[in-house]
Amino acid sequence: MVGYRVDPTGWLSHRIFLFGKREALNNDEIDTKTFIELQKYEIDRKYQAELLKKQIEVAQKKKRRSKMKYRNIDNICIEHAHILFRNFSGEEGRYNAAGKRNFCVVIEDQEYAEKLLADGWNVKTLRARDPDGEDLLYIQVAVSFDYVPPKVMLITSHGKRMLDEDTVGMLDHADISNVDVVIRPYQWEVNGNEGVKAYLKSIYVTIDEDEFADKYADDPVSEEAPF
Repeated sequence: MVGYRVDPTGWLSHRIFLFGKREALNNDEIDTKTFIELQKYEIDRKYQAELLKKQIEVAQKKKRRSKMKYRNIDNICIEHAHILFRNFSGEEGRYNAAGKRNFCVVIEDQEYAEKLLADGWNVKTLRARDPDGEDLLYIQVAVSFDYVPPKVMLITSHGKRMLDEDTVGMLDHADISNVDVVIRPYQWEVNGNEGVKAYLKSIYVTIDEDEFADKYADDPVSEEAPF
């Protein structure tokens, strides 16, 4: 037997578990088996303390999320909008996951862009390629048909047509003469961070028709793309 102090009872007393190794060493002798068990107990106690600490942190984060105050944020309404990086089809790309439909809309007014930033919208800057050009401020707009489908209206000289998730992709390559758009805010909070994500609510897209559009147009509007 290694020279450890032995507990007269042959095992740890209830007092050892309550007060730890120091209390045991100061009062009774313990054998090797008991000493190893006691070390395991101390390791387990530290693990339990760390686990409790993490549980408290998770609970505090949940409490902070539950206290998130949803603000009254207005929709963004833009007439004659300038839209960029069209991906209404959700095509996979270098900067886009497959199935994620979106486009970007330019915010022309600097003061309005600052207000949107203050409200939490993710306003980004597109740097001008020309040294004498001006940077563009824009936001990316998600196009989702999952829960609240957007209203997507295609407009030609022969009428209007509502597009759905199977046909909205035609806008990616359309010759567009005008866009009026309404963007709704979605307030989010993750790990203490907050922001506003832009979702398409409604968009009215007028097509720039060519010289023969009238000659070959169907009436009413064809179910095929009019361009």
